[in-house]
This record gives sequence, structure tokens and C-alpha cells, in this order.
Amino acid sequence: MGILSGCAPKPKPPTTLAFYHWKSALDLSPLEQQILDTNQVDLLYIRLLDVDWEAGPVPKGVLQAGAHWPSLPFIPTIFITNRTFEALQPQAMPELAQKIVKKVRELIPPEQLPKVTGFQVDCDWTEGTRSIYFDFLAELKTQLGAPFDQSYSATIRLHQIKYFTRTGVPPVDRGMLMYYNMSPVMDPQTTNSI
Repeated sequence: MGILSGCAPKPKPPTTLAFYHWKSALDLSPLEQQILDTNQVDLLYIRLLDVDWEAGPVPKGVLQAGAHWPSLPFIPTIFITNRTFEALQPQAMPELAQKIVKKVRELIPPEQLPKVTGFQVDCDWTEGTRSIYFDFLAELKTQLGAPFDQSYSATIRLHQIKYFTRTGVPPVDRGMLMYYNMSPVMDPQTTNSI
């Protein structure tokens, strides 16, 4: 009997329905909150800021948050351009991580911290930036601490999966495959093409 029970299929883990909020302003209207509730959304990924390179790393598109944060758990997300890692010197990496942590903690009100269930970094890294990016991910996780280190993740593009022996696997708890809406970007009827 013990041999047969070992062959039984394992139950599938529960699915978590999550959405990304990738806009520069966050102030959920009652209708938006109702949509989240009606669709039984369990989690939001909220983009806080982008980091780009202009003679040094600079924050861009910083989230402007109003009084109405989501009522559900969320994972703060940042986007960092690959050119930032092409230009960043290894000795400047801890300082960049420190500045990002400071900005993240400024953007999220203390009363919202109990709803934070992790942290995500989005970057379209390449074989050439793999080493510094992966070192940065490790440094950032160390500096972030609780509650952001509960589920530390990074985005992964299809080409990074196809060429994983060259691009590597990021040192994170989990990867999130970025598969974009492939609707025509230039079509005026297309909404949220990415």
C-alpha cells in the first residue's frame, strides 16, 4: 500500500490571482477596488519607480500615491534599465542599493507595510550585465530586510529562458516570466499594449 500511495499525484498548489499596477499614480477609486474584489484578486504588484542612467543612476517615474492604497497584499516592484548595469561600477553597487531601499521606504506609508509580502526587481539584463546585476540583486535583498525579503523575485524574459546558460538564473526566491500583450503598439484602439 505504501508503494502505491507514493505514486499518487501531488495536489496542485493554490493559484494566486495577481495584477500589475504599472502606472505613475496610485489612488484606487471605489470602482477599481470593486473590480479587484469582484475578480477575487489576491495580490498586486505595484511599480514604485524606474532607475535609469544619466551620468549616474537616477529615479524616474516615481509613484505618486494618493490616500487610497489597495486593501489587499502587494509586492513593491522597481524597474532598472539594463544600461544602468552597463555603466555602473561594482564599487557603486552598495550605494545604489542603499538609495533604492531609502526611496522604497519613503514611498510606502508605514501603515501599508503589513500588506507588503515581498519585493520584485524588473530588468532586461544580458549576458554582459549578468554578473553585476546578480551581485546587485543579492546586495539589494540584504539591505531591504523585512518585510520585503519574504518573497524576493525578479522578472525573466523569454530570451533569458531560451539562453539561460549565457544569461544565467537570478539569485532570487522566484522568477516571474514577463509575457507581454502582443497587440499593435501603434494602433490607437490598443489599450495597455505592454
